[in-house]
Amino acid sequence: MQRVGIVRPRLLLADADVDLQAPASHEGRGLNQDLALEPLLRAMGAGNPTIERIAERVILDPLTDEGAIAHRQAVLRTCLAHPDVVRALFDLTERTLERRRRVYWGLVRRADAIVHHGIELIRVYHHALREMRALADAHAGAIGPDGLGAFLERVRHTVDDALLDEMAGHVKGLRFRAGVRVSARLGVGNAGADYRLEPPAARRAPLRTTLDMLWSALTRREPAVLTYRVPNHFDAGVRALADLKARGLERTAHAVAEACNDLLWLFRQLHGELAFYVGCVNLAESLDALGAPRCEPSPHPVAAQVRRARGLYDPSLALTLGAAPVGNDVDADGKDLILVTGANQGGKTTFLRGLGTAQLMLQAGMFAPAQAFEASVTTGLFTHFTRREDTAMRRGKLDEELARLSATLDRVGPQATLLCNESFASTNEREGSELALGVVRALTESKVRVVFVTHLSGFASACAAAGRAGTLSLRAQRRESGERTFRIVEGAPERTAHAVDLYRDVIERGARAKAS
Repeated sequence: MQRVGIVRPRLLLADADVDLQAPASHEGRGLNQDLALEPLLRAMGAGNPTIERIAERVILDPLTDEGAIAHRQAVLRTCLAHPDVVRALFDLTERTLERRRRVYWGLVRRADAIVHHGIELIRVYHHALREMRALADAHAGAIGPDGLGAFLERVRHTVDDALLDEMAGHVKGLRFRAGVRVSARLGVGNAGADYRLEPPAARRAPLRTTLDMLWSALTRREPAVLTYRVPNHFDAGVRALADLKARGLERTAHAVAEACNDLLWLFRQLHGELAFYVGCVNLAESLDALGAPRCEPSPHPVAAQVRRARGLYDPSLALTLGAAPVGNDVDADGKDLILVTGANQGGKTTFLRGLGTAQLMLQAGMFAPAQAFEASVTTGLFTHFTRREDTAMRRGKLDEELARLSATLDRVGPQATLLCNESFASTNEREGSELALGVVRALTESKVRVVFVTHLSGFASACAAAGRAGTLSLRAQRRESGERTFRIVEGAPERTAHAVDLYRDVIERGARAKAS
């Protein structure tokens, strides 16, 4: 049964196993909150909390190696092409783990009880492996040699008839239909020592056994085996006999427990890795139903400074609205600072979230929420969004912002990406602009990429006036009538955020409400 360990899923990474039980990091929880990923994760889970938890765990632990991303993309490609197969495999692992829970031995410690429960567990795993092998035989040839097909081929070659027959033989042998033969020697103080399980004796015909007994009686020879039968009412004798049996089965129980643990690991790991891909299939189907585009993104090396998108949107917003939102194009190749300014409620924060979510999805090996998307791999994605004021008044809002930013910058390294949304808006224009200029200058000089959404006109104007080749200025589009198109276009910062439009809208709505 040790051969089963060769079948390692390796669907998330080609050369390692991913620890899917580890909780999301502190930075991951912040990304989830700032990028508003909950609608996306719910769509991936489709009502299954395990899929939602695994999806969050994988997405918030982005890959930094292009080869690892390409491997995951290849697996996802086959899963999207054959959703029925990946779901059938996932359902198989779910059923198997549920059956295992029903016969789990819990706190059982006696060796004979462990063997007894182990038989039931091995039967569960044997049935599941046979079903998995049948699924692989039915689909491996049609799927192809890459991604999911490679795993199914490994199943076909490893979980062969010989292995399945061997497992069935172990189940049959561990029932000890012919009784348990245990050998031991006398130890210190004539106590039993070195108990070990012996192969079962060959069963002899009843007539042959009777003749042997008669011959021994006639020749007065001592029988080769002495037999003592414990009376049913002799409780102490029954307990002693059970204890001898348990001692003889200790090594067997250890081997059975190890085999069951190996098989449990296999099905738990496969269940977790498949959960991520089932979640991706669920999300793809949800976006397709909304008419929202998706593409397989192209990852570039860390130092390449590539970031291009066509029709980029925020998938969480699409899922919340139930419709495909306005997409945006961006070409930020060679840019380490993207400055986003413009009208209030013009789609700036939505654009920032869409860009951050697309980067996370690319580095998770997923599809991207765009018609086309390619970007350099970043060594870490960090956010600094405005948060609600501390209602307990333990510190001012600016103090809270600075403390949170300081903690974030302690973890930011070269070639990382920081997404800032209205940072330093809690203070006045002059102070906020000075703080923002100092932070952005230090970050870009340290080779950190920054995307900054701001209403600080002094800061935005100073960045634009500097004429840095590495700065890209974008602006939320606004028509002359004040209408927001929710498109982000290239353009120099303006001195106003057009708050008067919002004021006029509030006044007009109030007048209409009063008139009605």
